[in-house]
Amino acid sequence: MQTQITPALYRLRTRTGRWILVELNGTPRIESGPFAGLIVVYGRYSLDYQIRDRVLEMLTAGRPFDDVVALIPEYGLWRHHDDQYAVLYTDAAGEPARLGSRGALELLDGFDQPDAPWNVALREQRELLQSWSELAPDLHEAALVHGLWGCMVLPVFDQLHQSTAIVIGWSSRKDQDPQGHRYALEQMARTLDIVMQWRSQVSQLEHAARFDALSGLANRAEFFRRFRGELDRAAAAGHRTAVLYVDLDGFKAVNDASGHASGDAVIVGAAARLTAAVRRSDVVARLGGDEFAVLCPGIERTDEVTRLATRLVHDLAVPFEHRDASLQVGASIGIAVGEAGAADPDALLAQADAALYAAKAGGKGTWVLAGAAPAAAEPAQRAQPAS
Repeated sequence: MQTQITPALYRLRTRTGRWILVELNGTPRIESGPFAGLIVVYGRYSLDYQIRDRVLEMLTAGRPFDDVVALIPEYGLWRHHDDQYAVLYTDAAGEPARLGSRGALELLDGFDQPDAPWNVALREQRELLQSWSELAPDLHEAALVHGLWGCMVLPVFDQLHQSTAIVIGWSSRKDQDPQGHRYALEQMARTLDIVMQWRSQVSQLEHAARFDALSGLANRAEFFRRFRGELDRAAAAGHRTAVLYVDLDGFKAVNDASGHASGDAVIVGAAARLTAAVRRSDVVARLGGDEFAVLCPGIERTDEVTRLATRLVHDLAVPFEHRDASLQVGASIGIAVGEAGAADPDALLAQADAALYAAKAGGKGTWVLAGAAPAAAEPAQRAQPAS
């Protein structure tokens, strides 16, 4: 009966007063030869905690995610430097990625069949342990060419992408039990899980800092960040940029009469209608309360944004349905169009805000273009709801 031995870590103090970690390990009971019946125990300097500290230092320093993952195969390499280790995961761009030890990626390229152990483990999201004889028959020849005598795969859940990452260890010596890689792979999987959780939590915090929790739109800080970027690009290209300041008419009355849940439904519905009406290049944001803004870069003609404003006034005048109730609001919009080369978001938004105030003063349910003479502003008359 084969004995499964798990390494034990001891913290020892050297003569110089420095603390080090020593890993005690051993062999299964020797069955034959002069040492038959014995278990050989040996100790060696452990790098596990050093590697983990380096991983945590890289995470807290904001190093690229791929750089952190690239360190994980070292858990196996310091124990079995002749074997191969790899990590298959989803990278920061949401694309399938793989990192590994020298020769690991070439080995993966040699096994692109669906029944390769790592493909099976990914597909079935489970642990897999296979010796050469247990591999699918169509893999035997490729395994001999690449010196793969055994393989162990452990899955790790990726919360951010709701998918599975895996760590892989290959046995490179004939008749070597791939089970011998378990301890190293468990260290790899445990650290990869920490890294994945860290990435998910950081992503959630970044999203919360940039987007409005109720509407899902960009918040004020994200809007101004993208506003400045778009203005800089427009200035460099000689393009014009427009901003629409949108305020819901009658929103307070809905809140007071029907409650905050109904008000929230109006905000969510308004956000959806605003998003549906604009171009893919435009940015829609909730600035706070019932105030929204739309950033329109690359404007060639002013009537492009006035037509958009007319549509938004019409769309937002259509009642919102919530819990068998019909919630009626409207919208007033102030428009400001920056000249080519202008790069002052505060000034442009201030112009749009002033135009919004004029739209409110003019009876609501309309839009006003900043800087337009009264005659030119004639199209800003009250818009009628779409039938």
